[in-house]
Amino acid sequence: MPCSLQTSSACCPGSRWPPPETTSTHSSRLAGIGYGITDEGVHVQDPFTGTGTFIVRLLQSGIIAPADLARKYTGELWANEYMLLAYYIAAVNIETTYQALVAEQQPDRPVDYVPFPGVTLTDTFQITEKGDRSDTSLIPVNNQRIEAQLAAPIKVIVGNPPYSAGQTSANDNNANLPYPTLDGRIAATYAAQSTATNKNNLYDSYIRAFRWATDRLGDQGVIAFVTNNGWLDGNTADGIRKTFQTEFSDIWVYNLRGNQRTAGERSRQEGGKVFGSGSRAGVAVLVAAKNPHQTGCHIHYHQVPDYQSREDKLDDITDATLTTTAWTTITPNTDGDWLNQRNPAFQTFTPIGLKDTREPTPRLFTLHSRGLATSRDAWCYNFSHKAVEANMSRMVDEYNLEATTCTGDESKLTTDPTRISWSRGLKADALRGRTHQFKPDRIYESLYRPFCHQNAYFDRPLNERVYRLESIFPTPTHDNTGFYVVGVGSAVPFSAVAIDCLPDLHVTGAGSGGQFFPRWTYERADSSAQDALPAPGDAIKPSSTTLTSPSTTSPPSPTSTCSAPDRRWSGSSTATRSRPTRPPASSTTPTNGPPSTTTPATSSTWSNVSPEFPSTPCRSWRTCLNFPFRKSGNRRRHCRS
Repeated sequence: MPCSLQTSSACCPGSRWPPPETTSTHSSRLAGIGYGITDEGVHVQDPFTGTGTFIVRLLQSGIIAPADLARKYTGELWANEYMLLAYYIAAVNIETTYQALVAEQQPDRPVDYVPFPGVTLTDTFQITEKGDRSDTSLIPVNNQRIEAQLAAPIKVIVGNPPYSAGQTSANDNNANLPYPTLDGRIAATYAAQSTATNKNNLYDSYIRAFRWATDRLGDQGVIAFVTNNGWLDGNTADGIRKTFQTEFSDIWVYNLRGNQRTAGERSRQEGGKVFGSGSRAGVAVLVAAKNPHQTGCHIHYHQVPDYQSREDKLDDITDATLTTTAWTTITPNTDGDWLNQRNPAFQTFTPIGLKDTREPTPRLFTLHSRGLATSRDAWCYNFSHKAVEANMSRMVDEYNLEATTCTGDESKLTTDPTRISWSRGLKADALRGRTHQFKPDRIYESLYRPFCHQNAYFDRPLNERVYRLESIFPTPTHDNTGFYVVGVGSAVPFSAVAIDCLPDLHVTGAGSGGQFFPRWTYERADSSAQDALPAPGDAIKPSSTTLTSPSTTSPPSPTSTCSAPDRRWSGSSTATRSRPTRPPASSTTPTNGPPSTTTPATSSTWSNVSPEFPSTPCRSWRTCLNFPFRKSGNRRRHCRS
C-alpha cells in the first residue's frame, strides 16, 4: 500500500527546536523496500524524541490510514527521551494529537483519553549496551515499555540526533558518557575505514546515532535523520561514507547547507542557518534504506543553491519528496569521497610531510607539527607578558593545592573557572597527585591569529597537546621560520601563513587546525658535545679547518671551533634573541661553512649562506653551538624558498 515517509527532528542540545519544515521529506514507499509505515508489523521509533515533534507530525500527516491508527498508536510507535521535562511534554503532545484525530473520525461519540504506551524515559544508547540491566525498582512500567521496545522488530528509525563531539571545558563536568559496545562498533567500522589520524570526532553523538540505528534495523529497514552535514565531506568521516556504501542499498541526502563556521565568501555561499540562531552547523536530511534483495548502493544527492536564505530553504523542503526532487547520482571514488572528489594525480606527488618520521617514503619536510593546543587559552595567552606570568603562576598554585588535597577523588576538584581551567590531561595528573612548577622561562612569543602576536605559556605539563613543537622551538631564544598550512577538510579556505614564532593550533581561525612546517629542527646534544662547547668568556682560537663541500646539510661536529667568543645555554629567560645578518660586501667569506682562517670573523652576527637556499642566510655555526641543541636542516635539496 503506497505511503509516504516523513523525516522530523526533535532537539539538539545547545540549540533551539529545529524548524518544522524539515519534517516534510516524503517517499511514495519506504524507500522501495516493499511496505509502508501504515502496514501491520512496521514498527517506527524516534530514539531522540525531545518534545515528540516527529511522532506528532507522523500522526498528523495522514500516512497512517484511519483504520490502522489505533493499532499503530498502541503497539507499533516508539519514542525515547532521557530529559524528564521533555519526556512529559512529548507524552502529552502525542496523546492529545491522537485524541484529536480519533475525535475527527467519530465526531458524534465521546473520545476516551488513551495514554501513549510507546514513550519511555531512557537513554537510547545505554539500553542496547551489552550487559545493561534495567532498574526495575524505580519505574516498573517504564522498564516494561523498554523491554517491549527492545523486543520489537523496528523497521523505521527517524529523528534528529543530538550533536555533541564533547564538552568544551573539563570544568563543566559534563563529558559524553562512554558506551563501550556502541563505541566498539564505531571502532570496528567507521574508524577502521577512516584514513584520518585523529578520529575523536567519530564518537560525536550524531555519528553514534548512525551506528546505533544501522545496527538496530538489522537486515532491512529505513533510517531518516536530520543531522549535522559535516559527515558529507569531512576528512575524518571518510570511514562513515565507505561503511554506508556497504551497509545500505539506497541513500538520499538533501543538503540544506548553512554552515556558518566558515568565513568570507564561503560563508555567504552557505546561505542562511537552518536552525536560525540556535546553531551554526550545516544541516542535511539523510534517508538511508537497507534492502537485502538489492546489490550495490545507489547514492542520490541534492543541495540547495548558493546564497539561499533560510526562508527559501524551508519553503523548498516543505514540498520536497523522494520522487520529485532533482537528485544527482553520486559515484564515490576509492578514497570515499562523495563531494569535491580529489584529483588522483596528487597521489603521485611527493608528500610535503608524513607523520611517521621513520617512514622511508620521500617527503619534502622531515618533521612537521600541529600548533599549540593549550585547552586553556584564556590562561596561557595574553598580549601582556606580565599577565601570562601572573595568570599561570596563580593557576599552578591552585592546581598544586588541588592535586595534594583531592586524594584521587575527582568530586573534590574545584570546577570554578576563575581559579583553574581543567583539561583531560591536567585532571588526570591531579588525580595521581602530581604537582607542577611554573617556569617563567617558558613564556614564548606566539602567533595566535594572523597579524596577532601574543605571549604564550608553552610547557608540556600545562598544555593539553604540544605535538612536535618542542623540537622546533625548544626554548624562547631558539628562533625558527616556517609556514602554517590550513588543515585538510577545514571550514576556512585554504591558505598558508609564514611564521617565525610559536604557532597556535588554530592560527587561521577556529576549526582550521593545520600543520606547521619549520625550516629547522633542534635536537639536544649529548654530554660530550656539551663539554666541547666554550664556557662563558672563553677565548676561541680560529679554526684551521673549513667546510668546502657545497652539499653539506648538517652542522659541523661539536669539536669544531668557533671564531668568536660564545656562551653555553642555561635556559635563562633573560637570554637575548639575535638574528644573523649577512657579512659586509667587502668581506671575503666562503660560500659555505664558517669563516676561513685568513679572514676570521669578529662579529657575533656573522652567518654563512645556506646550501639549500643559496640566497637565504641561515644562523652561523657559532649560534648553532650556542645552545645544547644541534640544529638539523628540515628540508630537501629540491625545496626552494
